[in-house]
Amino acid sequence: MDPSLNETEISSIVEAGGGRFIGVLKKVPEKSEAIVLFISPKTKSTLAIPISQLTVEAVRKQLAESNAAFSTGSMAEETHCTGRLKNNESQELGLTGIGCHCGD
Repeated sequence: MDPSLNETEISSIVEAGGGRFIGVLKKVPEKSEAIVLFISPKTKSTLAIPISQLTVEAVRKQLAESNAAFSTGSMAEETHCTGRLKNNESQELGLTGIGCHCGD
């Protein structure tokens, strides 16, 4: 996948794979590449894929694995999106401007 894709193109790939696009966590030079964040419409869980691995198939695979984890009862309780960040670590990662896009 081309890491120079714009946000509209990235969102289209995520949507075609069945996810709901949230945003892109910017790369940290010499540490990590940009990370694409999206939500599972079924479980409302937030998922991530490195931009270099972003394809429609990769989104579908990530969603299937996440949905399967929720359906096996491996999650202690049902989640509910509040649209708020839950800890300072998320803010440190630069996620302060990202709001809820899950449709709740």
